[in-house]
Amino acid sequence: MLPSNNIQSIVGATLFGTDDDKIGRIAQVLVDATDGHPTWAVVHVGTLARHSTFVPLTDATWENDDVSVPFSKDQVKHAPRIDSDGGLDPTQEQELVRYYSTGSATDTAGADPGAAPDASAGRHEESR
Repeated sequence: MLPSNNIQSIVGATLFGTDDDKIGRIAQVLVDATDGHPTWAVVHVGTLARHSTFVPLTDATWENDDVSVPFSKDQVKHAPRIDSDGGLDPTQEQELVRYYSTGSATDTAGADPGAAPDASAGRHEESR
């Protein structure tokens, strides 16, 4: 679990995926409005056509000022594109939770449509 006492230290950190693939730099961190723990990172991905994408921090680890997540670089790169300027509304969050739990935004087999998204359900606050 990532530290919630110093969210700003996560912003700017390098995000690594499975097989130690460098995914990108963390541009923003969204925190749970109820207890302040980090729930989502906004990461800039791509080399030529750069875009921002959300990555869940539920199972992320922090080591040597880097953050690692249990997702491949390709999976993060192909996540649903959601405007990162205003945080996440519950519908957008559910779409991302489905994507990261199944690997595809359209393949929802095995996903419980009534399940709440991790411990991060509810309104999110943005930290930069």
